[in-house]
Amino acid sequence: MVRSFLAQFISIATQLLIVALFARVIFSWFPRFSSGRLYAFLHSSTEPVLRVARKITPRLGMIDISPIIAFIGLDLLRSLLLRLLGA
Repeated sequence: MVRSFLAQFISIATQLLIVALFARVIFSWFPRFSSGRLYAFLHSSTEPVLRVARKITPRLGMIDISPIIAFIGLDLLRSLLLRLLGA
């Protein structure tokens, strides 16, 4: 029962973080919305993941591919944790 709860928690948490990252990417296309509370929440909740991804990704000029690396990394982390739990 604890394994099932942990597996579900890990799946939901990673999905929420992926949705938050996606929303942050969309909001970044519209600078007008970057001063609101929602964007501030998205920024503070996703910045730790993006910071790690930025350390891994090479600089490509103005193109920031760190969200793509973060999406892949979160999915791999979720799969690894679920596999370790045997779920």
